[in-house]
Amino acid sequence: MDLLPKEIFLEIFKYLSSSDLIALTEVCSTFNQLISSTERLLDKIPVYLQYSQSRIDLARSQYSEISNLIINGIRFGRRKYTKIFIGEIDKEILIKISEILGENVHEVVFKRGNHELETVAKILLNFKNVRKLKFCRRSVRSEILQLKSEIPILNIDELLLENIGSQVFRVLAASKVKKLECTIGRRICQHEFIPEEVGQFLTLQNDLKELKLERIAWNINDMLENENINQMKFKLTSLSLNDVIIDDSNIFTNFMRPHFDSLKKLELVRIEEFNFSQVLRQMTALKELKVISTWLDIFRPFDNVVKLEIEYPHVLKFFPNLKELKISCAIFGPYQIHLWNEYIAHPQLTSIEIGNLSMLNFPHLPTLRKLKLKNIERIYVEVFYQNPQIEELVIEKREGRIMRYDYEIDFISSRLPNLKLLEIVGGKVCRRYLDLAKERCKKLKYLRLIDVDVVAS
Repeated sequence: MDLLPKEIFLEIFKYLSSSDLIALTEVCSTFNQLISSTERLLDKIPVYLQYSQSRIDLARSQYSEISNLIINGIRFGRRKYTKIFIGEIDKEILIKISEILGENVHEVVFKRGNHELETVAKILLNFKNVRKLKFCRRSVRSEILQLKSEIPILNIDELLLENIGSQVFRVLAASKVKKLECTIGRRICQHEFIPEEVGQFLTLQNDLKELKLERIAWNINDMLENENINQMKFKLTSLSLNDVIIDDSNIFTNFMRPHFDSLKKLELVRIEEFNFSQVLRQMTALKELKVISTWLDIFRPFDNVVKLEIEYPHVLKFFPNLKELKISCAIFGPYQIHLWNEYIAHPQLTSIEIGNLSMLNFPHLPTLRKLKLKNIERIYVEVFYQNPQIEELVIEKREGRIMRYDYEIDFISSRLPNLKLLEIVGGKVCRRYLDLAKERCKKLKYLRLIDVDVVAS
């Protein structure tokens, strides 16, 4: 075979179908390399079946070709399709595909299809090595019934539910989950989401480390009944609550109590009826904290927190050991500058992101390396005059405003000799000043311009 020129093989291969070409890539490395490096042969193979791909998309309307290739016995061998998308497809075909692919699949996404719970259970029984599982809206049928088929036993690193009913927890009752993200919008009907099912599922999860509840339209205390809380054995390291309802502080505090010494990351967004101050004071291991539109009264320092995201800077004095800071609403007038300098004076800060910047100055922060100015009106160059050691700078203009960065880039390039990354989002800039920045900043490796109009003069 080595004696024949490759042109002869190419002449033969051009008459073959896509399924034959895929089969030939498994024959030997010579055929595989020849087909993979010939553009006109690759054009005959759907992009989601090419050797370099690691996913199968059964959520497309044209899934018949790929289904036939799989069912007709195309050997996948070294071609490990680690991710599969599932849409509207015949359940018998889908089960057959899951039997063939089996242990090669590590990530499954149910995008749509309104599949029966029995079908989902049979599919997951074949995908024994799945590590990431996601259910989207209308991907599973709402059924009030008991499963007849065997329940799969999976070790899932990440389980994501987006606007899906709680019935999927029946399929996963015997599985172990490390991270659970649950988004239940108001479009889900009451009979589709039963909070008690979620609570019962949590009582079975001894290995759960991360929990995220978002836009839960009903009181989450319904899934945290005292009898369920007493049976929960997991220890959370990360908890995220976004736009949820909590009306009984005692039940929620009882739920949180076992995690006071293990929780390292806490996110609280748009929770208006519950004051987290008492709960927060008892978290001794907390390292990362995000508080947006949430009732929070702080009266004592939190020495352990090193990463903080807040709306307003007045609480910064209670976090003396911050290394990373993100402020989403830092609007200041001239008379407030001295307060800002007092708030921001954290000698350990290495990264700062500020949004809605109006008028602002920075004190000297010796460890500051990363600075992001987001949704700004104009740049005050005094920020860079005080901190020439900055290595990464991101500037994002306020939406709807046309900004010109010529003077700022000229000043930045002359004051930040250690700059390694400069990213500008939106606005206009003269090409001459960009070239000047590259010339001055000898360490500059990345210059990113996103939606920026580069003009000649």
